[in-house]
Amino acid sequence: KIQSIDSSFLIMHGKEDKIVPFFMGEKIFDLAKGPKYSFFVDYDDHMMDFKPDLINSINLFVCITRIKFLILMRISLNIINNFQFWGLGLVRSL
Repeated sequence: KIQSIDSSFLIMHGKEDKIVPFFMGEKIFDLAKGPKYSFFVDYDDHMMDFKPDLINSINLFVCITRIKFLILMRISLNIINNFQFWGLGLVRSL
């Protein structure tokens, strides 16, 4: 099922995890078709510590995802404006 996901996602996994083996996190990351980001750390187990590098990875992922969303919204608005400029309008269903 992971291969059917088209949205961006972040895989976080500690290499010392004794509950979910690390290779499973790597496999999920490898199977995903994209856009994907990872935060794999040597020193964490199943309960990752909220250290600055983890928080920075989450913030970066959120920022990248938000920027991509805003770009897509801007493109969509340009398309709508072009339709209105050429008098094509938009069909509204009631």
